[in-house]
Amino acid sequence: MEQRFVFGNKAKTFAGILAVAGLVLFLLGAFTTEHTAQRAWTSILFNNLFFTWIALIGGFFVAAFGLGYSGWHTLIKRIPEAMGHFIVPGIIMILVIFVLGGKHIYEWTDHHVIEQDGLLQVKQWWLNSKMFILFTLGWLAAMGGMFYLLRRNSVKLDETGDYRIFNKSLVISAVFCFFFAVMNSVSTWHWVMSTEPHWYSTLYGWYLFASSLVSGIAVMTLILIFLKRQGYLPRVNMNHFHDLGKFLFAFSVFWTYLWFSQHMLIWYANIPEETVHFRYLYDNHGFLFFFSLILNFLIPLIVLMSRDAKRNLNTLMFVSCVILLGHWIDFFLMIRPGADKFLSHHKHEHIVQSIGITEIGAMLMYAGIFIFVTLWALTKANIVPLNHPFERESVEHHI
Repeated sequence: MEQRFVFGNKAKTFAGILAVAGLVLFLLGAFTTEHTAQRAWTSILFNNLFFTWIALIGGFFVAAFGLGYSGWHTLIKRIPEAMGHFIVPGIIMILVIFVLGGKHIYEWTDHHVIEQDGLLQVKQWWLNSKMFILFTLGWLAAMGGMFYLLRRNSVKLDETGDYRIFNKSLVISAVFCFFFAVMNSVSTWHWVMSTEPHWYSTLYGWYLFASSLVSGIAVMTLILIFLKRQGYLPRVNMNHFHDLGKFLFAFSVFWTYLWFSQHMLIWYANIPEETVHFRYLYDNHGFLFFFSLILNFLIPLIVLMSRDAKRNLNTLMFVSCVILLGHWIDFFLMIRPGADKFLSHHKHEHIVQSIGITEIGAMLMYAGIFIFVTLWALTKANIVPLNHPFERESVEHHI
């Protein structure tokens, strides 16, 4: 059944107002708060990473579920495909942030600091500008290129009905998942954990992956609810929403398992090189640290426990918004400790910066841009894949 999404003026206006309002708030905060440059670049970085990883999860969702011969998601497959269109601009923006503002975020870019720090000297083979740029370019080529091939084959299958294209996509999906598994962890070390180069965690890659995975599923759920209420995707039923609700519930618990494992093991070992991160969070962002646990675990656990809750659109929309807020705070807490310590070292005073209009403005700006890119991408192909071998399975999906 052919049906194209129409990117109406209301949706465009909403995305535009969100982006412009965010930009105004961001500039207002950037020029009226202390430590303007450092706070501005830090806010842009963590918001860009948050939305870029959500886009990467869109690509991962398409590849992983396709590789697993999943049928239920076929009717909603175009939503994660549309989200994946933000991968390329998001990763390019990481390079722009590093080139223009990296000196305000990453301590290891300061040669004077390295000269006085033996640990950074040991890590310099990895933590250097050339390696950062080369790795990010490789990540851009690998993820952007393979997502492009998956999307191209998906659209080509609509046009030709040639199932050989579907088989080729399975091979691309396998390669995508392999590179994603390796490069996701490595990018976590480079882009995020290196903001605090004296601290490390062997669970960090998994932890960030879990955070972005549940955030990506929350975005998919919100977009699907929006489309359904606009009259699109008539064959999508409550069973599809139920599955998304189960994923929201399950991966919220999975994220909490990693949150607890990382926190408990570091607390129990009580090694100074490891506890420094959590000690800083306790002392300076204790409320946000535990509030994010409530948003990301307790609320999804309690609200989504029943079957009926997973089949209620208002409930799913509420929980998805709560999860996105909670994991946005989580990304903030990943970046802020290192940024504050770096600034404190330069200013020779204890500096703590919490969430303010600079961070909120950057979030609204990126949200507007992400919504625009995603909805624009939805218009570029039929909203339901045509000639897909598992289309009937998805239509008749029942749990």
